Amino acid sequence: TALDIGTGSGAIALSLLHERAVQQPVATDISEDPLDVARGNAERCGLVERVDFRSGEGWRPVGNAEVFDIVISNPPYIALEERPALQPEVRDWEPATALFAPAEGLAVVREIIRGAAAHLRSAGLLALEVAATHAQQVADEIDRSHFGDVQVIRDLAGRARVVTAVRKADV
Repeated sequence: TALDIGTGSGAIALSLLHERAVQQPVATDISEDPLDVARGNAERCGLVERVDFRSGEGWRPVGNAEVFDIVISNPPYIALEERPALQPEVRDWEPATALFAPAEGLAVVREIIRGAAAHLRSAGLLALEVAATHAQQVADEIDRSHFGDVQVIRDLAGRARVVTAVRKADV
């Protein structure tokens, strides 16, 4: 099972399905607009019946007792102050809610980290795309929580972009 927080276009949830990594992911986003895009993409891929789309911010669309094998997210992680420096094709095309987060771009990432242990099975995977400048800081924050085997993964350009961790067994 998988939870894709902030699914946007649905690319992550649909990729997990296409690769047969999961059976029926839960894909959430803060409003119906991005979920409509994700649903449309799922329809074009013939996968719409296999995705559970839910609207709401952060952990709100997830039941208190729901647990997953994977929690994955490409959340907003750009600091508001960085907006003028962004490439116009990013800044002017993507919705601001998909790009920017308070607290130097870390507010949403930290919210996901805080709730992840409660919604992951023992040995479940947490995977977050983050700003390259924050990857090690995010890895350190995750390492101080209920997770082990924390890794920073580099993208094809060599930038630290994804932080993964495994939920420790309940003690």
